[in-house]
Parts: sequence; structure tokens; C-alpha cells
Amino acid sequence: MKERPRRYWDWYAAVLLFGMLFTAAVRLSITDWTSQLGYVELVAALGGIVGMALGYSRFEGRAALGWMFALTLVVIPWQTAHVVGGQNTLQGILTQEWARLWASVQHIAAREPVDDPIFFVTLVSSLYWWIGLHCGYRLVRGANLLAILLPPTLPALIVQYYDGNDPARIWILAVYFLLLLLLIGRINSLRSREKWASVRVFSGTDSEFDLARSVFSMAVVVVLVAWLFPAPGAAIPTAARLWQRLTQPYETLIQWVDQALDAVRGDSGNGLQAYGNTLSLGVRANQGTQTVFRVIAPDVDFSRYYWQMRIYDTYEDDKWINSHQNWSRGFSPEDGDLPIPRSRVGQNASFGFFWEGDASTLLAVPSQPLWVSLGGTIQYEDAGSGQIELTSWHTDPYLQAGSEYTARAQVLAPSITTLRKAGANYPQWIIERSLQTPDNLPEDVRALAEGLTADQPTVYDKAAAVTDYLRSEIKYSPNIAPPPPGVDTLDWFLFTWKSGYCNYYATAEVMMLRSVGIPARMAVGYAQGERGPDGSFIVRGRDSHAWPQVYFPEIGWVDFEPTGGQPAIIRPVESVGEQPYQPAGEEQTAILPPDVPHDAQNSENRNSSIPYQTIGVWVIILAIIFAIGYGVWSLDRKKAIGRRIPQFVRTFYERYGLTIPGWLEKWERWANISAVERSFHTINQSLAWLGHAQPQHATPTERADLLKSLLPALTGEIERLTKEHENTLFGPTPGDPAKASRAAWAIRWQAARAVLQRLFGVRDE
Repeated sequence: MKERPRRYWDWYAAVLLFGMLFTAAVRLSITDWTSQLGYVELVAALGGIVGMALGYSRFEGRAALGWMFALTLVVIPWQTAHVVGGQNTLQGILTQEWARLWASVQHIAAREPVDDPIFFVTLVSSLYWWIGLHCGYRLVRGANLLAILLPPTLPALIVQYYDGNDPARIWILAVYFLLLLLLIGRINSLRSREKWASVRVFSGTDSEFDLARSVFSMAVVVVLVAWLFPAPGAAIPTAARLWQRLTQPYETLIQWVDQALDAVRGDSGNGLQAYGNTLSLGVRANQGTQTVFRVIAPDVDFSRYYWQMRIYDTYEDDKWINSHQNWSRGFSPEDGDLPIPRSRVGQNASFGFFWEGDASTLLAVPSQPLWVSLGGTIQYEDAGSGQIELTSWHTDPYLQAGSEYTARAQVLAPSITTLRKAGANYPQWIIERSLQTPDNLPEDVRALAEGLTADQPTVYDKAAAVTDYLRSEIKYSPNIAPPPPGVDTLDWFLFTWKSGYCNYYATAEVMMLRSVGIPARMAVGYAQGERGPDGSFIVRGRDSHAWPQVYFPEIGWVDFEPTGGQPAIIRPVESVGEQPYQPAGEEQTAILPPDVPHDAQNSENRNSSIPYQTIGVWVIILAIIFAIGYGVWSLDRKKAIGRRIPQFVRTFYERYGLTIPGWLEKWERWANISAVERSFHTINQSLAWLGHAQPQHATPTERADLLKSLLPALTGEIERLTKEHENTLFGPTPGDPAKASRAAWAIRWQAARAVLQRLFGVRDE
């Protein structure tokens, strides 16, 4: 008769696995990539429970697998049904689900971006459901560590890679790894117990409690060390280069994943909160496929358009701001053109904008805007002589899908010859506003800028040299790993990681040019986009862009393009065809055909991302805070490893020349005392709770007598604890740690109870 496979059942291990699966799903749901992701937490947890139930059942092999597939056909359609709207019957829901999924698969096969979020929701629901089934089943049937831990860990790390822009979210991953380490310790403990039982060695509950406490404490310490201690600076560049070499063969696969995830990022970066008063460099570029707006541009020979939304002038602490006084005033179309500085090579032109994205208070306008057909407010800086420098243009009420407006701008298309002749006679307001660099700008960034520009004869050639260097030496990537603590972001981008997206390219060029005395600033908005069938420019979320503008006297702010992922700006060499400034009234007529089709269906059915908030996240955060506090407090110092940990941490600090913190010195002293001495510390702790903290010269006997006078009911426990403490310090045989620990817990409980009674005015009868 075939032997029935062994079943391992342990409530502690089951709870730890449940917590791991739930935490891994929470890490995905808090990304808010699309709505309905919160249900993945339920699917993952349910999968773990069902997997453990099937593992403990009598079903074997194919029967268990058959049950898993049967339940999948129920659970996954039930999950994705939340994404399908407008259907009231089961048949209608299933039909629409299948049609939308099949369309998404066809897009993927054609290597096209996927616009429907149902594909992503179905994919991750199926993934986490099967991870839960597999891990739960494996935990009970054999408890294979690698088979249990690897499936949920890989998705958690992938999600962190794609959603690493919020440093606070990594603590969810810390919780996950704490649970993972505890599960490893528990499974090893169960296996050890089985081996001991086979040779007739049995462990009591006290030893198992001590072992569990030690595993918990070590897990907490490992997670804290991994998260809080800085990595050695010498290892950072090597690790970065190694990672890039390892991932280079998989670039095609990564790009495919990016396209598959486009739907869940399609609504980001074009709404009310896009391009606020500050702009952080971030860790990921917007890759959404949703159309934000369309533009009808003049039929003129112009190399490249940019659609500007905001200007920043000051860079500090990895973010851009407007540090100077930013003036604001109302604007009405009847007011006419804005008094911006006029260029001797500018041409006035009109543009028609059709808004199709999410609601926005910021207007997209061409560079050097003069006028728009919507009322609102403008933010600007004083440019002297009654002129202004526009930094952003706001409309009230806000733009929404279907809004239309016309913008008039001063289009600049100077030749290379003209730019070389512009010189460097900058106005005072340009010098004051556009040469700022951070005080801590790395010297190697300045040195690189000086080396690139030293032999260049003109301002244009210097700017072009920096632009060409960035385009040729820095690889474009929509992602960038955040620099380690203590490493400057620009230094990391230029010399170590050597890869990134537009925010980093533009910031690097502006800072490098400013460091050699060339005025430059940061412009953000959207790149030109792609031509549609009707000749308009279609601008999508993935066209979100940042680029540098360089100031040339009597010409104005000229766009440059250092980002490797964007086409280079091709300028004419000679000044043939350049047009002088045209005064107001002679500008071109707005090109705004009335028959441009509107994407009404897309506007009505556009999926709006609903931030999913789960109370489970806060429960886990509070639990980990309590766990860390308890783990550090109850660290089992009886074992040699407990004493070596603070010594190891001290060695780490000393090796890298760091100041030894006070908490580490206290930790070392605490680690070197006995378990009975730590239990006796409960008397000092209880006296402090009761408002009778003792000075250092007070003897242990005096402290114990005082506590007995304050809590007479605890006289017996205090005397037992004192006796074990005296035996440990002065007796021929040490005191019993177990007796001391039990007495300490009783004292601690009664002291806490007395504090609460005093707080609420309750007296014992």
C-alpha cells in the first residue's frame, strides 16, 4: 500500500504564511496602479487558506490539482467581474470579460501597448491566487522552504522595482521579510523537533519559547540592519555596474512588461496634481498611453515643438522649485498679448489645443507663450522694463475632456550661426535668477562641465557640448534606481548608474551649464507627440517631458534636448530665412478647424484610478512597530550570538569612521548582563512608572523595599526576584532565570495595572 505523504500542520507557521501572502498582496495594492487591486489581497489570502486545506485533505496529486483548477474557474472571474461595468447578468459579464481579455492578448502579441486595465487585474489576480494555493499546499505537504518562499518573494521584489518612488512603501517589504525569516525559523524548528523525537530527545515548552523568541529577535535585527545601515560607498558603483550587466540581456523582456503595464499607468501624470509647485526627480518616467491633448500647429517649417506647463528656477535637495517671489495676476483674453521680452528672431504663431485627458488647472502652451483664449491667472517673474517672465498659466474653471482653446506664442527658430553670435551680455535679472546651483553640488559634476566646455569658443558650443555628452554617454531608461544614502543624485546619475529619464538629463544639463556661468532653467510639460491622420500632434502621457532652456541675449530662452530617448533638435546652420520680430496684430490666424474629431467615447469610458486604502496596511504597520520594540526589548542575551550583535555593529561603525551612537553603547551594556539582572530591571522600571525613579546610588535592596511599600500585594514576587538576583551576583550558584522571569512579569503587570488605576481614578476595594 502506498504510503500517504507526510502532513505538517502548525498554527504558528500557517499564520506566518497567511501574513506573508497578505503583505505581498498589500505591496501591490498600495501602488494604486488601477482600481480594484485591493481585491488581490483577498484572493491571495483565500488562495493560501484553500491551499493549506487541500494539503491537509486526503486528495492526492491529480485530484488536488483538479480541485485547484475548478476553484480557479470560479474565483478569477469573480475577481475580474469588479472591473466590468454595465452588465447585470452573469452571461453578459463573462462575455465582456472574455472579449476584453482577448483584445488585450492581441495587443500584446502585436507588441503594442495594452490600454485595458482588465488584463492587468486578471493577470495579478491569477498570479497571487496560484501563489497562495501553491504555498499553502507546500507548507502542509513537506514544508519545502524554497518552494514556499520563492513564489511570493519574486513578485514582491518586482512590484518594488516598478513602484520604488515612495520610500515609505519599502517598509511593507520590511514587514514581508520579517515574516519570511520567522517562517524559516519556525519550519526549521519543526524539523529539528521531528529529528529530536526520532532519537527520543524531547524539548519542553520553555525551551521552545526561548527558541521562538531568539528566532524572532534575530529576524528583527536582520531586517533592521538591512534597512537602516548604509552600504559601504566603495561597493556601490561595482554593484550598480554588475546589476546593469545582469539585466542588459533582458531589456527586451523588460520593455514588453512595460508595455503590458501601460494600462495601469495610463492615467498618471496629466491630472490636477501634475507639475505642482515642486518637482522631485523621481525614480520612474510616466509611460501612460492615454491621450492628454491634441494640437493643431501652424503649417510652417519648424524643427521641434514643446508644450510647456511650468518653469522652475531653483534646484535643492533633489527637487525643483521657484524660490524667487512669484507674482500672480488674473488674465482675460481681452487683455491682449503678455508683455514678455521680445526676440529679434521670433515669429508669432497660433495653435489650437483639444484637451482629452484628466482634469487640469494648468494650461499646456507652446514655449514663449503670448496669449490664450481662456481666462484665468498667470504666475510670472519680473523681467524689468515693464516686462514679465511667465512661469505657469492656470485656468478657472479647470480643463476637462472636451475643452478647447487657442494659444499664441513667439516661436523661436534661430540658426546655429545666430546663436554663436549672441554673446554673453546677460541682463541683471537673468544673472540673479538663472545661475543658482546647490551649495553641495559635487565637485566632479563641476569638473565634468568645465572639461566639456573649456575649449568651446561660444556659449552655444558649450551648451551643445554638454547636450551631446549627455545624449551619447548616458543611456535612456524610464526607470532609475534611487541612490544609496549619502550619495548625491546627480553624481549617481552621471558617474555610477549612467542611465535615467528626462528629469535627470535636464537637471544635469542645467546644473552643469550654470556651474560654468551659462544661464539655464528647467521647463516641464510635454514633448511634441506624434502626428495623427489629420495632421495634428497627439500628445499622450508617455510624452511627459522635462528639458533645459538656455538664455541667449536678444534671442531669449532656447530649447535644448539632452534626453537620449527623444529625437535631437536639428537647427539650420546659417541664418537664411530667419524672420524678425512681428508686432502684435500681424500674427498668423489660429489654425483651429471645427471638424477635428473628438474621442468622446474614450472620455466617457476612461478608467479613473481610485486610490485603494486598506485598514490592513495600518494594522501591519502598527504590528511591526510593536514587534520591533518587543523584539529589541526581549532579545535573548543568554546566547553568545546575542552579545556579538552589538559588537558587530560597533565594528561596522568604527570601520567606516562613523560616530558611535549612545543607543549602541547602551545596547552593549544591556547585552552583557545576565537574564536575571535583566529581570530585576523590572523593579527599576516599575518604580519609574509609579513616579519614584531612583538615583544611581540606590542599592537593589533599597529599590526592592520601596516597591514593596508602594505595592504591598507584590511583596512575595519582589522577594523571590530579589533572592534570585542576590544569588546571581553573590551566591555560589546563579539564580534561576525562569523563576526571575515569572516574578518580573507579575510585577510588571501589577505595576501597569496600578498606573492605569491611578490614571482613571480607580481604587482597589
